[in-house]
Amino acid sequence: TNCEKIMSKCRVLIVDDIPENVEQVADMLSELDLDIQKAGGGKQAIELIDTFRPHIILLDLMMPAVNGWDVIDHVRANYNKSEMAIIVTSLLNNKDNVDECYELGVNDYIAKPILKARLLNSVENLIRTFENVTEEPVAQQHPLQAPQQPASVVELDPAVYLG
Repeated sequence: TNCEKIMSKCRVLIVDDIPENVEQVADMLSELDLDIQKAGGGKQAIELIDTFRPHIILLDLMMPAVNGWDVIDHVRANYNKSEMAIIVTSLLNNKDNVDECYELGVNDYIAKPILKARLLNSVENLIRTFENVTEEPVAQQHPLQAPQQPASVVELDPAVYLG
């Protein structure tokens, strides 16, 4: 997968208060070589964000106590979009919610029920974005980076990704 070429492990945090949703997303991502952590709510997510430092956060919005918006606020107060990407996964898919999320600094918005191809496409695109950020400190931690390739080489037939 692209992830192996780019860095030894992309760190992904899956946040949802419904355990089945967390497992479903983890399962969809299982074919990518990712270092996955799971959080059952916003409070746990915020703790993991500062210790695990994920590259990508897959974030549910509607959670009790500390919700997805709280997590977005915390992340964007400390990390920019190229340091830590947020993909919102939510049942809320009306235009106002989606617009608000983008204004708050999310990288992508995927409506539930999540389509596996849509999720993989979003995650792989973000991984590619990280590869192209030259001042990304993560690159120094992972010396096993492939040589930079022009984007056209990466735009393979989608069938390749879907196996």
